Amino acid sequence: MQDESDQLEKHIRYLSFLQKSNAEISYPLQAQAWFDSLLPLKNNIEKLGMFPEVSYRNQDNSLLVRGFLVGTSDVMTALNGRVQPPMVHLHGLHTLWINEDIESHGTYTNPGISLSFIAPYWKIIGNRTMNLEGATGADGANGAGAGSPGVPGNAGGNGGSFYGKGKSFHNTGAFAVRTNGGRGGNGGNGARGADGPDGADGTFETIDSNKITKKVGTIDSPAWIGKQETTNGDYWGQAAGGYYYYESQGAPGTVGGNGGPGGAAGYGGRAGTVIMDGYPAWRNPANHDSALGNPGNPGSGGTGGKHGRRYEGMVTVKWHHDHGRYKGKLQCGNPKGSNFGTVGSMVPVGLKPSQEKAPGGYESNGLNSADQQVPRQPAPFNAVSLIALYNKYYSSQDTHFLGSGNGF
Repeated sequence: MQDESDQLEKHIRYLSFLQKSNAEISYPLQAQAWFDSLLPLKNNIEKLGMFPEVSYRNQDNSLLVRGFLVGTSDVMTALNGRVQPPMVHLHGLHTLWINEDIESHGTYTNPGISLSFIAPYWKIIGNRTMNLEGATGADGANGAGAGSPGVPGNAGGNGGSFYGKGKSFHNTGAFAVRTNGGRGGNGGNGARGADGPDGADGTFETIDSNKITKKVGTIDSPAWIGKQETTNGDYWGQAAGGYYYYESQGAPGTVGGNGGPGGAAGYGGRAGTVIMDGYPAWRNPANHDSALGNPGNPGSGGTGGKHGRRYEGMVTVKWHHDHGRYKGKLQCGNPKGSNFGTVGSMVPVGLKPSQEKAPGGYESNGLNSADQQVPRQPAPFNAVSLIALYNKYYSSQDTHFLGSGNGF
């Protein structure tokens, strides 16, 4: 079969000589008869030299590139400016030249191409690679708002698949098909938790009698003005001239918000299949499913809000009814009811700073996997249907001059 291929190449080179011949040149009678005898060969070689036909197959939207002599360069020409199809069939009625690399990297949402090459004779020109590896998945977005989760990384693209069939192969050691899956994208980082708002400060207007403390020397003890309560609800007054302190605690600060979980790592794409039918000795590099990306980092917890500052003031009692009784109790130095003596003014001392805070939020421990992309194993080739498609084309063409045994 190799001899037939070599002879065919000689005929093609001879065709270039014939095409240069000028029809106006007169030949001797014997030479003209010799030239006429070559015309059938010339016609056959012209068939071999025709450009491949390019068409789409509606059943699966695949691209078909067909001819007597075809090459991978014809595929690249056919793909130029076209929407990338999911499948390309390259059918050679005689010889298929692997004379140009083909590269396609599909994503999870936009798969790359798969290839089906069928021809009796294969010739690899130079070192050639069909690179159908899946693309790396895009990284997930970081959490957009306080405490929001990171988005999972996108899945890597599946590798395309390859089916080849032939009878005679030349220089296959320089031919490789790569169908590895693409690496998964990295998960997005979780957002930091929201800071807790600070508590409101205490104010003069909110002083309540149950916040009053009596200061004697260095001792502070809670006390009402008129602490001693009688059985009928009256109160005894305190000594005149005493100094009493009041305070209004500020509101507590709000706990900080929890950080958002990081996005889950994107899954790696699945590897496509590679089949070379008719040449079991061919050794292609192994192809594999790809690895996951990296998970996103969790967001840190927000800082807790500061507790509100306490407000302090002082009340001076100027006079009291020593043994009399009065109704009600003192609130912020203002007596309620009647029959009570004069109370001195309240003297504001001011706000006392608070250094304490509410607890901060927590850093998230989990990962966000919501709506995560999960690649599926590509469907295997149906070799029977691929060969049937080729044979249907082969039987429709005038291939008698190629001799017998070229179909499948």
